[in-house]
Amino acid sequence: MRRFLIFGLGWTLLAGFACASEEQAKVSIPIAAPSTSEILTEHADLAGYCASLRNSSDPFFGTQQRERLTAELENPTFPTLSWRVSIMRELARDYLRFGEVGGAIRLLSEALDVETSEKPEVSH
Repeated sequence: MRRFLIFGLGWTLLAGFACASEEQAKVSIPIAAPSTSEILTEHADLAGYCASLRNSSDPFFGTQQRERLTAELENPTFPTLSWRVSIMRELARDYLRFGEVGGAIRLLSEALDVETSEKPEVSH
């Protein structure tokens, strides 16, 4: 008899928990959706921030360093071989930063060719 009471009590508790969890699942908390103007304002802020990052000279985010390095490669400030190779290496790093592996490989191969043709006795 005792076993039946414990068994019955266990089932009653289990059924009570199941019903309680179903009731909790039905309760919802209303959350106010943002208005269209709030979404547009938020996106405009993000778009402006992205544009300022893209146009910055920050070495991690901006695109101005590629323009500067390309201009330096075309009209070098110091017309030496090591300067040219250094600029090519930095420009290749910029290509890699943007995922342009082909451009980076082309620049590094060109830098190696220039350096080995100019100074074949040096180990590269």
